[in-house]
Amino acid sequence: MKATQGEHHEDSWLGRDLAAASSTGMIHTVFHWLDASESGTSQAEFFLKTVHRYGFTGTHSGELAPELNVEECVRDGQHLTVQQVSDFMERARADTGEAPTLYIRRPFVEECLGGTRALAKYPVRSPATAPAPPNQTRSLAAVAGTSGSTGRTAPSTVSAGGMP
Repeated sequence: MKATQGEHHEDSWLGRDLAAASSTGMIHTVFHWLDASESGTSQAEFFLKTVHRYGFTGTHSGELAPELNVEECVRDGQHLTVQQVSDFMERARADTGEAPTLYIRRPFVEECLGGTRALAKYPVRSPATAPAPPNQTRSLAAVAGTSGSTGRTAPSTVSAGGMP
């Protein structure tokens, strides 16, 4: 579920969505939409402060690691940099002990970030490349720490590190 965007926007449904997911035992996570015109570190601090206020850490039962959604190349005339992405990831890692999952497409890395390999050290969840609804699914998901399938479908591609 979307938690934050940029340095100041909190999704108005976040508190209700987290409470509902937790109370029903739904496996869930939160994501931040990275704004190309603002500091990666300050966005991470805003995101972490916001989700912690609702008790989300990414380590409680039913919680998955948070995600960083990277889909915006330019905002207000400012071009996204690899440093902004890395700064967000490292600030979040310092807080949680693990880097969030990057939600990013390979073509975006090629077109917007110059094909960098600097992000290959982070876990990646890549959306389907064929035209499909957001969060295209492919198979039943297994979640670490649980037995069997979650009964839900998994994102199209999940990689422990690097681009799929």
